[in-house]
Amino acid sequence: MIHLSGLSEDMIAPVLAERLSSEEYAGRPCLVVVSSSEKATALSMALSFFSTRDVLTVAEDAPYFLDYEFKSREDTDERVRAAVALLTSGDVVVVAAASGALKKTTPPDVFMTSALSFSVGAEFDMADAARRLSSVGYERESRVEAPGMFSVRGDILDVWSPVSDEPARVHFFGDEVERIGYFDPITQLSSGNAAAVTIYPADDAPAHDSDGSARGVNMASYLTERRGIVVLDDPDRIAAAMELREKETMEDFAAGLAKGDAGEGDIDGFAGVADIPLLYEGRETLVFTPHAKNPSSIAGKAMPIAARESFVAKHPVVMNGHMPLLLSELRRYVKEGFDITIVCSTDGRLENLRGLVYGEGVGGNIRFTRGELASGVEITTSKKVWLWEGDIFKASRERRKRRRYKGEGSALHSFT
Repeated sequence: MIHLSGLSEDMIAPVLAERLSSEEYAGRPCLVVVSSSEKATALSMALSFFSTRDVLTVAEDAPYFLDYEFKSREDTDERVRAAVALLTSGDVVVVAAASGALKKTTPPDVFMTSALSFSVGAEFDMADAARRLSSVGYERESRVEAPGMFSVRGDILDVWSPVSDEPARVHFFGDEVERIGYFDPITQLSSGNAAAVTIYPADDAPAHDSDGSARGVNMASYLTERRGIVVLDDPDRIAAAMELREKETMEDFAAGLAKGDAGEGDIDGFAGVADIPLLYEGRETLVFTPHAKNPSSIAGKAMPIAARESFVAKHPVVMNGHMPLLLSELRRYVKEGFDITIVCSTDGRLENLRGLVYGEGVGGNIRFTRGELASGVEITTSKKVWLWEGDIFKASRERRKRRRYKGEGSALHSFT
């Protein structure tokens, strides 16, 4: 376990991306655990910019006692995509909120053996295929319009795996697969052919043993096959988030028991604070914290820190749309020997800033790159800075917005 101090949230992105691009970590999937869905989304955006790997996001798990019909199909789909990516690709990063990473899920061996594989010329009983699809989370409908659906019309099986961008259409001739293709879910018209297709489960609910007890694992279990890496972003915040979730869940459980809506065994599948060490025990782990102090324990278990690296990082100055301030900051960075990247979401804005910087003769090692960030990042230790257009221009737009709605109050953006 390696502790990297002085970094947290989106500021870990350039450091983590550089490490994942090294020979040591090549071909090894990565699970990054953060405290909330919001942090997972922000870090995913940053990693998508800094890393060449595919980046997937897993949100917080729904409240444990939420009725099944109210749970999000989209959240289930993203969990399935993450599971398949961790099992089949070494070039992926999954950023998961802690409760999403800890949620009890199907063991990876069961998940993979539950997949259905069709190939042209092979034999496959269509009725059996329909039964198996229903058993792994697919809903039978008259028309397939979204992931997690399948339909049977004569000798045609339509099915949309959460892993696929478009639904598959399997044509049978008796029990033989005659043709495989894809189709547009809106027009229902076929588009393209394939020699084979694998349909992964549409749900990752835990398997059940013969006595009815759930047999589930956390998402880190999907890393084992490819020597995956676990990353913890600020363990203290992760533990605090899980403590709050556990408190709320136990209150719901007590209320359910009192009303007769829950039984004593209904809480057995819940993953709480005590389960956090199961994410990293026996796995190579990187721990990021915003402070220098080594994290000593989590959930009462010692964290075996074997090495430590220290960083100094911060968010760059917000320019408030003030171009002289931008030029002043750029000249300071050049003087101090920084590697500078200006990031904009459009080519037009990049060209405008490039013209300004070159016209003012700033010089230095300045790159102009198209992309998106939640905010700029300065890694002072390694003398690298990324200036994001939002920090350069955003404040001036906010001032215009406040003037437009004068008299209606202004939004509270932060408590800090």
